Amino acid sequence: MGRIAEPTTGYASQPRSATGSAIKGAGLTETPLGSAIERKFTCNGDRYYWDARCTKETGWTQYDTTQDAWYFGVWVNKQERKIICYCEGDISITTSPDDDTFALEIQQLNDFHGTPPPAAVGYDANGTRTEYYDHEAAHGRKLPTA
Repeated sequence: MGRIAEPTTGYASQPRSATGSAIKGAGLTETPLGSAIERKFTCNGDRYYWDARCTKETGWTQYDTTQDAWYFGVWVNKQERKIICYCEGDISITTSPDDDTFALEIQQLNDFHGTPPPAAVGYDANGTRTEYYDHEAAHGRKLPTA
């Protein structure tokens, strides 16, 4: 459980993303903390390919940032110790070797992205703004208090 159908790499077999574009692989490297990181690229892609696969049912949660858009998104799977980042066609899949390293990778994300944005904003009849946060998407980050 928790596995997602990741795109295959290389143009020879012409794998396709959700938008139908070919995906090319760039291989494995390592983060400074020792996690494996696989880098891929897709032309004319978008984050919605990953939104459709990185669901709660498959063990994933979105990592909310102020940068989230059709061209950017981050997803986390604590069980598998994986982080997927999609940015303008670049795909990074980070896999940590153990829980401690995974916690450090998440802390680096937290330090970089800071406080998550509200998942929704509401206004009452007087114009008072109320922000609503997705606590699962906070991943240990402190949420603003009213």
